[in-house]
Amino acid sequence: MMTSSLTRPIFDLGAELCYVSNGGFAHAGSRANVSDAPLGAATARWPKSNVRILTKGESTFMALAQNYDQQDCPVARALELIGERWTMLIIRDCFLGVSRFNDFLEHLDIPKATLSSRLAKLVDSGVLKRKEYRTGQSHYVLTKQGEALWPILYGLAAWGEAYHAPRRGPRRIFSHAICSTVLDSSGACPSCKIIPAASDVVIQPGPGAILNFRDDAVERALQKPHRFLSRLANSEPTAKRRE
Repeated sequence: MMTSSLTRPIFDLGAELCYVSNGGFAHAGSRANVSDAPLGAATARWPKSNVRILTKGESTFMALAQNYDQQDCPVARALELIGERWTMLIIRDCFLGVSRFNDFLEHLDIPKATLSSRLAKLVDSGVLKRKEYRTGQSHYVLTKQGEALWPILYGLAAWGEAYHAPRRGPRRIFSHAICSTVLDSSGACPSCKIIPAASDVVIQPGPGAILNFRDDAVERALQKPHRFLSRLANSEPTAKRRE
């Protein structure tokens, strides 16, 4: 019989958690039996490089690794870096002009240790550059490699608005700073017939936005038109936190 306690061993199949009980597998969602094979035999289907074993006290559980070593694919390589949870939202905030640790922390409601880990990985990979502006405190800014992610970020936003926008309209409107024309789904300006760089794009709340949905300094600054890659005005954290 499967136990619902996480003190028992579990096996992580990506989005599915399968508890291991009596040497077999059970689906965490439906609780249906997946495999009666012993743990070792069942995990043989996954390459060893994609599985890591973690031990906590007397309990051992297995989780999929954060890489795709068995995939010779540029998409897989990119996802190893930017596909982790929170990473694209950190990059989004960098484009919005967020640069300080405490501002990321307050705007994203991200665990502090996770934010530190994600920022360090982005710096090590050359997506962000860390600049100390005060002893023990730093700005995080996009490098040329990081700014090259703009078409991906805009594409995700456009896809989200096209297929998951509320009935009242898009949550955000993106326009060309030079002529104020709203960009199309590909990020191009219909008036100027060009695809403007992120620094020439302005974001502002659309009819689908929920105003005052959050009450942090970054969100308040975004209640009016704002140019990407420019510093957010009045983005001081509402509560001081130590890095």
